[in-house]
Amino acid sequence: MGIGYHRATHAVAVLDPRRVVFGPPLIGEESPVRSGAAPKHDPRPRLDEADVDAQTSPPRLSTSAGQDPASYGVVHLVAEYWPYARTGGLAEAARGIATHQSNSGVPTSVFMPLYRSIREAYELELAGDPFPVSLGPTVEEARLYTTLGSAHGPRVYFVDHAHFFDRDGIYADGGRDYPDNHRRFAFLAKASLEALPRITSGPVVVHAHDWHTALAPVYLRTEYEGQPFYDDVATVLSVHNAGYQGWFGPEILPELGLAESLFHWSRMEFFGMVNWLKGGLVFADCVGTVSPT
Repeated sequence: MGIGYHRATHAVAVLDPRRVVFGPPLIGEESPVRSGAAPKHDPRPRLDEADVDAQTSPPRLSTSAGQDPASYGVVHLVAEYWPYARTGGLAEAARGIATHQSNSGVPTSVFMPLYRSIREAYELELAGDPFPVSLGPTVEEARLYTTLGSAHGPRVYFVDHAHFFDRDGIYADGGRDYPDNHRRFAFLAKASLEALPRITSGPVVVHAHDWHTALAPVYLRTEYEGQPFYDDVATVLSVHNAGYQGWFGPEILPELGLAESLFHWSRMEFFGMVNWLKGGLVFADCVGTVSPT
């Protein structure tokens, strides 16, 4: 691998966006849409292949082969990260990968939401000024915080937005998924991307984890396409649990500022739904898993 990610993930492959194969939606999965059965009427827009290619560019790896790992930085985007927030193995796995990279001399940062539980348990300091984040029809304000005295290991940035993250739960409350999870985690992805030029000026590998941050590669290769800083950002997507893929109805696309042309079999559409994990796999430069299975 040209970016040295053989040390960071168990398996990494360059992805052909036309060869993505997915299983059907899972009933009762812990993604925002629990009933994943394919509709009898297929609402998919029928776009010619040339139309899709003209509107969304394929992924590409922007870091050259043989590059010294210390010459680029890695930025992890994750919904859970130990010890700050955890519901399963994602938090520990992301922490392990980021810590290994940092110990290997790679400048490593982590972006995650500033949940209420973190705000109440840790002493934090503001990192820079607030900044705007365009999210479909609205412009939201983001703030970054870090923990005090975190001089060693990965630098953890907490993305603050009280309406989205100052809640009792991470994904759900009382056993019911938050109905705006699509906007909550789209905001996490976009705010993290907007923050990149504020924390680094050198080459960056953005490493997204699971469906929660899978929109980062999608945004990079669509909305941010053609901007020199972002065109030089390489992307990796790690799949920790393929059972949870982030299923939503196609009506969410304009709410997130995503083009309707992405609702196509070769991009994000699957079984009549928008599948975030598929979108991340299609647009990421490399994909990996954290175990053989």
